Amino acid sequence: SRRLRSGWVAALRSGLFVNAAYGNTKFDFGLELTGYHGQAGIEQKFFEAGKTTIFAEYAVLKIVGATPEPNMWGGGIVQSFDGAALDIYLTGRVYDLDTGGNNISVIMGGARVRF
Repeated sequence: SRRLRSGWVAALRSGLFVNAAYGNTKFDFGLELTGYHGQAGIEQKFFEAGKTTIFAEYAVLKIVGATPEPNMWGGGIVQSFDGAALDIYLTGRVYDLDTGGNNISVIMGGARVRF
């Protein structure tokens, strides 16, 4: 069986936003996974070029019957350039697999052209 839920709330004047997601899946062979993800941030037009979005996020995966509880935390920034239909982004995440080993850090940057 599978249950999925998500929600998003934004204050348009201030640009503050929060979104959250939940998922639960039970497999026929007995494995059950439950995941949560949350994100909060602000989106404002600080520069004439377009809106800037700054956010932080956190996620956790619960594996029923298993001790490790992997999680992820991170954040990022997106700058839109309205005249060029272009977004430039930089994000960072730290993945903790909860195995007693090293965490995995990922930094991504790039651009997206909107058609």
